[in-house]
Amino acid sequence: MGCVFTSSESEPEPAMKISLYDQLGADAINTVVDLFYVKVLENEKLSPFFAKIEMSILKNHQKRFLHHVLGGPNEYTGRTIFKAHAGARANGLKEEHFNLVAGCLVETLKELKLEKEHIDGIVETVLKVKNHVLGIKEVFLDRMDEL
Repeated sequence: MGCVFTSSESEPEPAMKISLYDQLGADAINTVVDLFYVKVLENEKLSPFFAKIEMSILKNHQKRFLHHVLGGPNEYTGRTIFKAHAGARANGLKEEHFNLVAGCLVETLKELKLEKEHIDGIVETVLKVKNHVLGIKEVFLDRMDEL
C-alpha cells in the first residue's frame, strides 16, 4: 500500500500585503507632510507656487490624499490631481519643479529615517501621479479625443 497524506488542516492562505499606511501609521505620514512642506517652502524655485495658498488647508488635503493612496482607511474626496494643480501649471509648473518637489520628499523621508523599502514605496506612489500633476496624461487624452 502506498503512502497516503491526509490533513484536516487547510492550506495556509497567502499573507496579505500590509499597506504602507499600516506599516507607517497616520502620525508618521502626517509628520512627513509637515516637514516636507517646510522643505518645499524653503526652496526658492518652489515657494512662489505656494504664495497664495493657505498651507494648513493644503497640508490637510495632502495628509488625507497620502493616507488614501498609501492604503489607509480615509477616503479622499478632494479634487483630482490634475485639477488641483491647474493653478500651478498656469503659473509655469514644469517637470523641473516636480523633480525638485520629489527631491524634497526623498530628503524628508531620509531625514525621518524611514526604511529604504518605505521610501521606495512612497516614491513609487508619487511617481504614478507625475503625469497628472503636469497635465501630460490629460492633454494627451484630450488630443486623442480630437482625432
